[in-house]
Amino acid sequence: MRFDIVGTGRPGTDTAGWEYSYLGHLTRQWPGLERVRVDQIPTLVGSVIRVKPHNGRAGGWRSEAGEVFSFIAVKQPPLTWESSGSWTYRSFRNNATYPYLTAPPTAHGLILQEALFKLETPTDTTLQGTIELPGGVLDLSLGEVRPAEVRRVGPEFAFVGTGRPGTKTDGWEYSYHGNLTRQWQEGVGQRPALVGSVIRVKPHGEAAPAGSVYPFIAVKQ
Repeated sequence: MRFDIVGTGRPGTDTAGWEYSYLGHLTRQWPGLERVRVDQIPTLVGSVIRVKPHNGRAGGWRSEAGEVFSFIAVKQPPLTWESSGSWTYRSFRNNATYPYLTAPPTAHGLILQEALFKLETPTDTTLQGTIELPGGVLDLSLGEVRPAEVRRVGPEFAFVGTGRPGTKTDGWEYSYHGNLTRQWQEGVGQRPALVGSVIRVKPHGEAAPAGSVYPFIAVKQ
C-alpha cells in the first residue's frame, strides 16, 4: 500500500498556517515469522516536504518551505496490516554524516518531530485523518491510497546482506526491502534517502533472534 496525502494546520492552534505533504508506503509483511514466533509491527515509511514556511511553535526559529525529511510511523494496537488506525510518528533530519565516525549513533539531533498519526480509510482508495503534535493538530485532507504495484515513489529494491567470514559479522544474514524516496520538485537541498524494513534471517547471539524486523532510513552521502 502506498499513500499520498497533505496535512494542514488547524486554525486556532500552534500549527495554524502549516502545510506538509507526505508520500510513503506500508512496509512489507515478511513471510515466515510464524515459524520463528517473532512478531513484526506494521510500519509506514516515506518522506515529507514542508510546503509553506512558518514560525516554530516557540517563535524562536523560522521553518522554511521546501525542506524534506524522512519519516517512520509504527502502528499501535490493533496491529492489522492496513493504513487505518493510530501510528506513532517520527520524522528525521536527512543528515548524511556517517554515524560511527566518533561514537555509536543516537537519535540526538536527528529527530525533527514526534507525533501521532490517526488515519481513516473512507474508501479502499482514499485516506484522511489527523496528525496530533504537542500544541496543535494537522488535518489530513482526503488523500490517495494505491496498491503497492502502482508506484509514484522512487525505485523499489530488495537484497540480502551476509556477514563476511573472519569478521565479527560472520554468520549474519539480513534481508532488506524498500524504496528510494520521491525527489520533490519544490524540495530545497534535499538528499536522496532509502526507506524500508529489514528482517534478521539467521540468529546470532542470544539477543539477536531470527525473524526480528526493523524499519530503516539511509541518507546518501
